[in-house]
Amino acid sequence: MERGARRLLAVAGAAALAACSGPAPALVPVSPSLLPSSAPLRAATRFKFTTLDDPYYTSFNRLTGINNEHRIAGYYGRGGAGEPREGYHIYPPYRPRNYFKIEFPGATQTIATSLNNRKTLAGYYIARQGGARVTFGFVDSRGIWSSYQDPQARGKTSATLILGLNDAGTAVGAARAGPKTYAFKLDVGTGKFEAIVPPGAANAVAAGINGDGDVVGYMTKRGTTVGFLRKDGQYRDLTFPHARSTELLGITTYDRIVGSFIDRLGVTHGLLLTHPSFKTIAWQRIDDPNGTQTTVTGINLHGEIVGWFIDPRGNTHGFVATEHTASPSY
Repeated sequence: MERGARRLLAVAGAAALAACSGPAPALVPVSPSLLPSSAPLRAATRFKFTTLDDPYYTSFNRLTGINNEHRIAGYYGRGGAGEPREGYHIYPPYRPRNYFKIEFPGATQTIATSLNNRKTLAGYYIARQGGARVTFGFVDSRGIWSSYQDPQARGKTSATLILGLNDAGTAVGAARAGPKTYAFKLDVGTGKFEAIVPPGAANAVAAGINGDGDVVGYMTKRGTTVGFLRKDGQYRDLTFPHARSTELLGITTYDRIVGSFIDRLGVTHGLLLTHPSFKTIAWQRIDDPNGTQTTVTGINLHGEIVGWFIDPRGNTHGFVATEHTASPSY
């Protein structure tokens, strides 16, 4: 998970709307040798993809979460000199006037990562402290800002990132202290942190949480990046078939999970996982037709997903996609 952890922790005009319908994403058959039962039910699923970039887009934009009211969180900017990361949220219709900037007071950069259905946004920001740049988690509840720092993440090189938030006011994320990356759960009302420790993990990142408190994320295990699900206090490792690495990034109340994986050729694809609590689970690969690499970060109960893709020129764009599911096939 070193690559994934570093990526998350380092990410410390008019909107471009270009709708396009691509071919059905690849359905990945899961062999009995990979799961303890026969191949799962597979639904013939199509997505209609729409490129959705912020009004200030230059070459880098990411969408990071979507709620059940179709509101979306994201940020733009590569974070280098002269191009700070700026968070925002947007609501339908996705027009320039419906973009709202998210800027933590006094921060040099603000990254929005998640939002719930109660008009609360979360993420992390970078601020100067004693001559150093320190990363803190934040929550913005109807204009009331709160800042958070994991007790394990203290010092000049520390970082606390909030990556997921549910309606109950429980957040999840990752904290860095020296070379170690920890996953955590946070009660945003009390500020109490709880460690999330998947068995056998060298490092861990908690990226999404649903209304039932189920958590998804990813970790380093035996030198490989694998996804995990924590449900009812129990952990389950989840790896896309034949992938080099798997990152689980978002989850719904019905435990539909999205994320990304890297294939054997080093290409990143989005993924959708259903039935994760059963012996038979169904994986699906998701690729934006405009991109060479795709990551899916969020999903809502309406079958809408968000994320980003990298185009052939190396530019990063946000996308929103609507799911259309036909009759199940076997």
